[in-house]
Amino acid sequence: GPDLGAVADAIAAVTSDIPGRTVLIAAADLSHIGQRFGDPEPTTDEFLDSVGRSDRALLDLLEARSEEQFLERLRGTENETRVCSAGCLYTLLRALPGRPCRILRYHQAVDRAAETHVTCAAGVVS
Repeated sequence: GPDLGAVADAIAAVTSDIPGRTVLIAAADLSHIGQRFGDPEPTTDEFLDSVGRSDRALLDLLEARSEEQFLERLRGTENETRVCSAGCLYTLLRALPGRPCRILRYHQAVDRAAETHVTCAAGVVS
């Protein structure tokens, strides 16, 4: 895939030359779980709680501005919950060095009938 560091550096260079304020948005899902996404068993409350803990650990790394550890954690678990937006989240933070990241809300969209569940979070880097 693309060199995310190079992409982030290019975004940082372009935005630093723009006068005034610039807004960057990463519209990003987190985990994709459930039988529709390949999990073998029907979803339980315990499994959703486990995914929530895993997602929050990733979000904690983003808030701590530990974007390299964020990617390492996903690699270390072989991205077992299928977080699809790691690249855009990493790139956004890397393009905005030194700015605090705050997670505002975490949500699990659960559809038990379809066995398809997607998690997401809202945050701000200022």
